[in-house]
Amino acid sequence: MSTRQSITIESGTLLALGAIGLWGGLSSYFGMDARMQSSWLKPGVYVSVLSAGLMLTALIYGYLALRATPPSPRKTITEPQEAGSGGKVLAVFGIVVLYAFLIPIIDYLPATLFFLFAQFRVLGVRSWRLNALISIGVTALFYVVFIHYGGLEFPHGGLFD
Repeated sequence: MSTRQSITIESGTLLALGAIGLWGGLSSYFGMDARMQSSWLKPGVYVSVLSAGLMLTALIYGYLALRATPPSPRKTITEPQEAGSGGKVLAVFGIVVLYAFLIPIIDYLPATLFFLFAQFRVLGVRSWRLNALISIGVTALFYVVFIHYGGLEFPHGGLFD
């Protein structure tokens, strides 16, 4: 697969995920009671804003990356794929699926800590100490932003109740 095809697939996937999030956020916002729509911290609003940001980021990334990549001439010989790239994609997807299943079981904080630790490991952070520090820091940041400041309620795990 050529670099231009990879960039198109990556930006298209991010654009599609952003569109799904935007649709879900807007339908959640317009589906709630009119008195609830006045708060900007409700899930429909911030999901819509984050999804629109993801879509904008995907468009900018796709445009800039395609502009910087010269078109490759047509080759009859297939290009070798980067070793392990398919495995990384599957590992990242598997960790996301596992995260979705772990949140209702073990609670938001331990599931997020595990999720980030595993994702950073797969994506190249090799130092266990650095990985743990980054994972703990990002988990704490997410907790402060979404739970403390945003007042969101995530599912409570049934394992430790």
